[in-house]
Amino acid sequence: MGFSVYVCFVSLFAHYGMILYLVISRRRFLPSGKVAGTLPFILIGGEIIQTVFKDLGDEELRKIAFEMARYHHEKYNGKGYPDGLAGEQIPLHARIMAIADVFDAVSQKRCYRDAMPIDECFEIIEKGAGTDFDPVLAKLFLDARDEVIELMRANECKED
Repeated sequence: MGFSVYVCFVSLFAHYGMILYLVISRRRFLPSGKVAGTLPFILIGGEIIQTVFKDLGDEELRKIAFEMARYHHEKYNGKGYPDGLAGEQIPLHARIMAIADVFDAVSQKRCYRDAMPIDECFEIIEKGAGTDFDPVLAKLFLDARDEVIELMRANECKED
C-alpha cells in the first residue's frame, strides 16, 4: 500500500472512532458544531488503527497511523486533546494532519452546512498558526495555496 493511500485510510479510521462513539453513546452534534464527549472518539480511533493494522508488517507505519489518529486534535499551544501536548511534543505527522483535517472540515460541504468560501478557509489556518497549528507547517501550507486550490478543483472534477 502506498504511503498516500495509507494516510487516507488513517484519516478515515481516525474518525471511525467518533462514529462508533456516537452510535454507542447516542450522542448528538451540538449546535456549536462540537461533539459532546469528543475525547473517547480520539482514543477509540487510535485503538481501531492498532487493531486493524496489527498485521501490517510495518511497525513504523502502524505507529505513524496511531499517532495521527490520536494526536491530530492536539493544539500547538498545548490546549488540544487528548493529552494536552504542545509544540514539537506533537508528532510531526499529527501536526500535518491537524492542518489538513481543519482545512478539509471547513472547505468541504457537510450535511449540516455549506463549504466556507476558500479565502476564509485559508484565513482559519493563518489565524491558527502558532496557537492551533505549527507555525512553520502552516506557512508551508499557506505558501502552497495555488497548488491546494488546484488539487481541490481536480478532486471536484473526479466527484462529478
